[in-house]
Amino acid sequence: MESFLEPFGAIGTTIGSLITAIAVVVAVVQYKQPLIKRVSIAFGTAFPVFDFGLGKSYYSITLANTGIRQIIITNIYLNAGKKNIVVNNLMADLDPNNPGSDFPKVLSPESSFAVFVSYEDLSNAFNDLLNRKEIRPNQKIRILATDTTAGKHYGKIKITAKRIAKNRG
Repeated sequence: MESFLEPFGAIGTTIGSLITAIAVVVAVVQYKQPLIKRVSIAFGTAFPVFDFGLGKSYYSITLANTGIRQIIITNIYLNAGKKNIVVNNLMADLDPNNPGSDFPKVLSPESSFAVFVSYEDLSNAFNDLLNRKEIRPNQKIRILATDTTAGKHYGKIKITAKRIAKNRG
C-alpha cells in the first residue's frame, strides 16, 4: 500500500516547492517596488496669456513623480545621442512661485513641475550647434532628467534637431 501512495507524496512535495518558489519571487518584487523611481516626462507647447495678448511661444517640459519614493531632480537636458545639451540658461520662469531653472528640485510622490524654454532661444541654440556640426540635422532629440543617485530618466519626443532649429514660434 505504501508504494501506491509514494507517487502522490512526490507530487505533493513538488507542488509545495513550486508554490514556495513563487512566494519568494513575489516577496522580492514587493520589496523592490518601493525602491524603483518612476518619472513621467511630457513635452508640449505653452503660450503665456497677458492682459495685452499672447506672449512668446515656449516648449514645456513637465516632470511628474509617478512612483512612491521622493526624487531629487538635479538637472534637465536635451539629449542628442551621446551629447547632453544644457538648457538651464534658456529656461524661463513663467511661474514666479515655482522658478523652473532652480535645481535641484524635490519631487514628492504624485507631484510635478514644469520648465519652459523659448522656441526662439532654443532655435538659435540649435542653429548654432548645427552650423558647428556638433549634432546631425536628423538627430532625434530626447529629454534627460538626472537625479541625485545618478539615475537617468528619459522622455521620448518626436522631434529632430533640424525641426527645433527651424521652429521659431
